[in-house]
Parts: sequence; structure tokens; C-alpha cells
Amino acid sequence: MITVLAIIILILGSGRSIGNCINSIFLAIKKINKNYLDLFLEKDLFMRISQCIIICLSEFFSFVSVYIILIKYVNLQLSLYIKLILIINCCLLVHYLFGFILIISNNLNNFMASSKDNSMKGDFLLSYFITSTFLAATLAYPSQVSKYVISGFIGVFICYILNLKILLNIMRNPGKVKISPYDEKSFIKVSLIVGIVVIMIVLNLFLGVCLASSLQNGFSNNPSYFDLFYYTVVTFTTIGFGDIIPLSILAKLIAIVISATSIICITIFLGSIYSYRDRD
Repeated sequence: MITVLAIIILILGSGRSIGNCINSIFLAIKKINKNYLDLFLEKDLFMRISQCIIICLSEFFSFVSVYIILIKYVNLQLSLYIKLILIINCCLLVHYLFGFILIISNNLNNFMASSKDNSMKGDFLLSYFITSTFLAATLAYPSQVSKYVISGFIGVFICYILNLKILLNIMRNPGKVKISPYDEKSFIKVSLIVGIVVIMIVLNLFLGVCLASSLQNGFSNNPSYFDLFYYTVVTFTTIGFGDIIPLSILAKLIAIVISATSIICITIFLGSIYSYRDRD
């Protein structure tokens, strides 16, 4: 079964023929699967065990989040068979998208081996684990969110910093974004990877908004989680329709962080991408 990921990789492959594109798809999937396997075969026992636990739990919580969103929050009038197919494809999409980022971060580690900052793989694994855990817990037990506000904000802040760090590393080395050392550079591929990291940052901001909303009178109009996600995206794009208004000081501070993050991401992305294209 070819998931939506295959379509995405097909687009970024941009080969000269259908055959080349198909080969790129299966090569990417093979590389991602091998990279996942390599994480379970690290020579260091502690690293092997810790990475296995983090990956397994992260994948599990990601699948739980996808299931809850599709079953509980998206009321689609579909048959059980169609829902099952949709859930499986969404889970595979999550698995391969994050595997795609993981293999890129691992390769960037190799390119930056002489640098003091060569921990992208660890940063991504930790960020992925914390984000997936808090997202699954927030969606599964919305009434309990207020009980872990402090620990939630600490975790979200850590993920936010790690994802910004990953984004900066990718943007500083756009020409090194490759699936393998022999892979050709691709402007579309860089854009896709940056887009995935930005989505991770938006999810971190969304979780911060949910935590702020769990406190009394955080936002106007008693918004649902979908409303809060909509608010996060609208604020991130600096549109701000004003239908949902932050009322508490914490909610207003998060709105400021969302707007500032948007400016930072756009500035980094445009500046680095244009410089990357100039070097091609």
C-alpha cells in the first residue's frame, strides 16, 4: 500500500521519468527503514535501549493521536473498513515523515562531525517523543490537562527550543540535506523538510495554547481543541481574525511567542532558501 508519503516523495524526487520517480520513492522508503533499524543496532547498549524505548513510545503516542483525531474529533461518516484504511495510511504517513527527518538529521550529524553541535538526531528524537506524548495525553484526556500545566509547559518549551535548533541547523546546511551521500540536492526536498519541522513547532505552540486554555478564562468563547488549533495557525500566519481572544496574561504571552516565532521562521526560511538557490 503506497501512502501519501509516496506522493510527497514523488513530488520532491522530480525525476526525469516515471521510472526514476518510482525508484526514488522505494529508495527513500528503504533508506528510512534501514535508518530506523540502525537505531536499534547501535553499538552502545545504553544508546540502543534508550533509542528503542523513545522510538517505540513516540510511534505509539503518534498513532494514538492520529486515531483520536480521526475517530473523536473528525466526525466522518465513513464505513469501518474505510476508517481503518484511513487510520493505517495516516499512521504510515507519520512514521515515514518523521523517519525522513530522522535520516536527514542523522546525515547532517555526519556532515557536522567536526562541529561542537552535532546532536541533531538526539534533539529530534527527544522533541518527537515529548511532543507525541503530550499531544496524545492532551487529546485523550482533555479534562485532565490542567493537572499537569507546569510539567506541560516545561516539556513544550524544551521541544520548542529543540525544533528551532533543528531548523537552524538545516537552514545553515541546506546543501547537505540528502537521503544518502550520493543523493542530489533538491530545493523541493529542503522546503519539505523545513515544512515538517515548522509543523512540529506549530504543534508545540498549539500544546502551549491548550495548556493556557486549561486555566480559567484563558480564551474567549470557550474554544474547543479544533478552535485552539485554528487560533494557533491563524496567529502563526499573523492574520488574527479576532474571533478567539486571549484573556489571561499567560495566553497573551503565548500569542506574542507565536507571532514572534512566525517572523523568525519566515526570516530564516526565506534567507537560507534564497542563498541555497544562489549557490546552485
